[in-house]
Amino acid sequence: MLKGEQEDDVAPCSIKLFGKSRKSISFDWIKDRCGIDYKLSDADKIRFTGGKDHALCFKNSGYATIVKENQILKRERKYSLYYGEKILLIFNNGGTEIELHYKNMKPSER
Repeated sequence: MLKGEQEDDVAPCSIKLFGKSRKSISFDWIKDRCGIDYKLSDADKIRFTGGKDHALCFKNSGYATIVKENQILKRERKYSLYYGEKILLIFNNGGTEIELHYKNMKPSER
């Protein structure tokens, strides 16, 4: 978390997506797994799915803002993240900013 409404620090956390049988997951699910106790409007409307070549595909159907490489991404459009890339998620009219990194894990870490 880069910026929170309550100005408290939230430690970085990791989610292992390898072997998940779900068709898609929401950012709300990720937030809960990381123990982030913030009310993030429309976090359930950012959905992630697996894609070709180990891509992590995502689509924003809500009013959160997503920035990738200094470009604001459009809503209702599917985008991909590849290993080593990151996105910035902005919630609650700029009150909360979260940076999400997509990294490859070694087989021993899965």
